[in-house]
Amino acid sequence: MTGFASVASEDPQARIGVSVRTLNHRYLDVQLKMPSLLAALEAGVRSAIAARVSRGRVEVSVSLQLGAVAGVDVELN
Repeated sequence: MTGFASVASEDPQARIGVSVRTLNHRYLDVQLKMPSLLAALEAGVRSAIAARVSRGRVEVSVSLQLGAVAGVDVELN
């Protein structure tokens, strides 16, 4: 079992890219590389992978680039 996939999505607020690489392995070995901003999602990603893959080395890399936040104009009297 070997494979590679990559996908990216963009909107005005952020751009996110995900790439997945799998290799044959005797047991399930999940390696995640995610920005610290998305660390809360790590357990959910691991369980979603384990629900679909029973064995192999799965390397998931996530990149996140936040878009420019519209500034607030402040005017002092």
